Amino acid sequence: MPAPAELLCYRDETVIDAFVATWGGPRSDAVALFGDVVAWLWLLARPDAPALAIDDALAAIDEMWHVYLLHTERYAHFCATQLGRFVHHVPIAPPANTPAPPPREGDRLDAGRAQAAFIARELGVGRLLRWYVELPRRYDDAWFRTARRHQPVRYEPTPALIAQWETWHARTMGTHG
Repeated sequence: MPAPAELLCYRDETVIDAFVATWGGPRSDAVALFGDVVAWLWLLARPDAPALAIDDALAAIDEMWHVYLLHTERYAHFCATQLGRFVHHVPIAPPANTPAPPPREGDRLDAGRAQAAFIARELGVGRLLRWYVELPRRYDDAWFRTARRHQPVRYEPTPALIAQWETWHARTMGTHG
């Protein structure tokens, strides 16, 4: 069942702009990454999908997905109207207090092969190569270390709120604070 062309053309300009504001880079790159996220989400929503996981190669797609998730109403609306169900983002690492058996290399390779075969079959070899060759080269560790833009804090408490806090602090902390 190939991905519907109209779905793969879906764009959310607010999310794309937020990604550019956070990570910088050309807007055209952000538009393409948003398209990759839409395609990834379509795969995840498929009832016949094998176990799929965001791995290191897909880090840029994962970052765009994170930006989309921060726009929760927009993301939930997209999932409901375009995919028919909400697609949860599940972290790969188990919770700290849950011991997980270490994956065997063969298991990881088999899962990776199944994922790659599914992507190639459903989205084409070109998308597979973009995700596993082009994106990791363009969005490598050095890019992630330097690309995130500083978002200045723009909040300044009012003088009245500061006075209220000082009164509360003096009353609750006394001379110990």
